[in-house]
Amino acid sequence: MRTVLPRIVFISLFLLMTMKVNCENEKDDIVKVKRRRRSDIAPFLGSGGSHPDEMLIDRSNWHCGSDNFSRNFTHSEIAKNCPSLAGAVNHCCAIHDDCYGQQKGQDFCDEQFCECNRAATRLPTSQAVKCRQTLGESCTILKLLGFWAYGDSNYTNPEKHANVKPISPKSVTEIEEDYLYLYQACPHNNITLASCSINFDVCTDVHSIDFCAADLCHCILDSAQESPSMFSKNCSKETTITCRAILNYSSQILAAKSATKINVIICTVMFIAAVFMILIGWSLWKRQQQRKTQQEKQEHGKVMHTVESARSVNPLLDDETD
Repeated sequence: MRTVLPRIVFISLFLLMTMKVNCENEKDDIVKVKRRRRSDIAPFLGSGGSHPDEMLIDRSNWHCGSDNFSRNFTHSEIAKNCPSLAGAVNHCCAIHDDCYGQQKGQDFCDEQFCECNRAATRLPTSQAVKCRQTLGESCTILKLLGFWAYGDSNYTNPEKHANVKPISPKSVTEIEEDYLYLYQACPHNNITLASCSINFDVCTDVHSIDFCAADLCHCILDSAQESPSMFSKNCSKETTITCRAILNYSSQILAAKSATKINVIICTVMFIAAVFMILIGWSLWKRQQQRKTQQEKQEHGKVMHTVESARSVNPLLDDETD
């Protein structure tokens, strides 16, 4: 009995330790999945739906490819097969470039990129179906040959290496100063920030600013969460400030639209009321005129009746009249 009890205790402790390790591993996996899913969903997906045959991202802002040849090739392929998804696909590439630059691990960055592409082509549209296989093949090639690009992407000098011109949303010039400052506050996320700005302008070309504002906020906030720890605090602070400015401006636009709608409704009601009053006035005037005419006819009839009656009583009136 004495020899059996220690064994039972040892086995119990071993099982408890095993369960703890498994739970911690599962927790880590959940954290990784949450983190990956949060930044992988391409923002503004479908924002170019009203321009199905137009390439929405020009060559100078295209990020898919490690050199000029590959960028030109991917740009032409997307333009030919699924131009309406260009913004979403290009944003996946922007996130991937920044992930490589931060050296988060090639496997992690590549898998994140592949998941982003799957999200971009998830909807069963004809263009998504056309590009689904091509993007899937690009993932396979990237996993095999991406180590060359990964090795050359270390952000030792982020501002120089990113090779992206700081841009801000053209459709909301009121936030230009706040947005441009993000490139300094989040130096390892410049490519993603530029892509957020481009996609926002693409979105506002089709939809209203208040419709696209929340997506822009999610885009820059997700980017801040991927920022390295040394820049994370300041980056999160500045993206929050910029997001607040975007939403405030969006609220003003929405309030102005609501006020315009109310004014239009009031003017319409007043116009209808005025027309109604005019119709009522005209109807009353018309009825009054009809009554007046009828009274005149009646008066004329009475006079004629009196004359005829008088003639019938005194025939001499005819002679006098003659």
